[in-house]
Amino acid sequence: MFVSPGEAFDVVELAEQTMTLRERLLELGVDAVRHAGVPAGVAPVDAFAMGSLQVTLTPAALPAVVGLVRAWLVDRPVPSVRLVVDGDLLQVGRATRRQQRRVDDFLRRHILS
Repeated sequence: MFVSPGEAFDVVELAEQTMTLRERLLELGVDAVRHAGVPAGVAPVDAFAMGSLQVTLTPAALPAVVGLVRAWLVDRPVPSVRLVVDGDLLQVGRATRRQQRRVDDFLRRHILS
């Protein structure tokens, strides 16, 4: 999971927003949430490092996590959160019909597989 920085990117604010999301995910009851490892070549203060979380959950919990992320994005300076499951990327942003179709397709692929 990667929290995308907004236009006025600030590393400290991104870290704070990411930690808030982490706390909400833990309240939801996922198995574990930790900062993801920093890939080679990425400086420790890069947005990737500050906005990345690794979430361990059961497939059945995925709809609740997506719903939490969508609700969490409301009134935040963060435009989107990218979720990756088995290499499949879903960028969760503001609610639109097109976004809902993408979410539905993503959930179908990972809950039924």
